[in-house]
Amino acid sequence: MQQQKPKLSLTDFEPPADWQPSFSRWRHGGWYVTNVHYESGACGCISRNYPDGQWRIVCDDRRVNIGEPGDITFKSRDAAARAEYALAASTKVRTADKKG
Repeated sequence: MQQQKPKLSLTDFEPPADWQPSFSRWRHGGWYVTNVHYESGACGCISRNYPDGQWRIVCDDRRVNIGEPGDITFKSRDAAARAEYALAASTKVRTADKKG
């Protein structure tokens, strides 16, 4: 019988307590999170350049449309960056699981 891996949530991938996001201005009104990297090599990107002014992870694949299920917002730029750190880390694990 094959043992199932436990389901992981984004809270399992939160950055260390002493981690601080590093930002660089993004030309479209948001911010690159220069110390967050995806398996593809892309860096993190967050913005509040939306009609409601809420902070979001720009390339969050959980979101289909603004204001619908999967549209996750954050209270601050730092909170969005920390969430993107967790999203990128979880993506690396999901990619590794698919490979092997």
